[in-house]
Amino acid sequence: MSSVHFDTSSSSLVNEITTAIKVYAYGVEDFTNDPANSRRSLNTQLSCDGAGAARWDTGDRFFRYLRNVSVEAEQGRPNLEFTQDGVLRAAELKIMNLRPGVSKQLVWEEVRKLDNLYYL
Repeated sequence: MSSVHFDTSSSSLVNEITTAIKVYAYGVEDFTNDPANSRRSLNTQLSCDGAGAARWDTGDRFFRYLRNVSVEAEQGRPNLEFTQDGVLRAAELKIMNLRPGVSKQLVWEEVRKLDNLYYL
């Protein structure tokens, strides 16, 4: 059996925290520097207690700033960018194969890593 997946290991996710914070910070910076947003707040006023609004009115506008963020990547890797739908433009996938291991237990083995797959 074969599988294609993203690396969702704890170490991989922890390594991406800095990148996620950069995307958010650059989005906030671009939003607040745009004079068209001078009277808009990023404060959601949402509440689980039913005391606030049910929808974040500025959320769709802020999303447009987030999807336009580009973060410079390490050498040899593409910059982190998003499509107009907010999908990551370049991804890294792993091709895995399920095979019998020691004691006939099934083990996932990485066959190949596909870097820089682009979503157009």
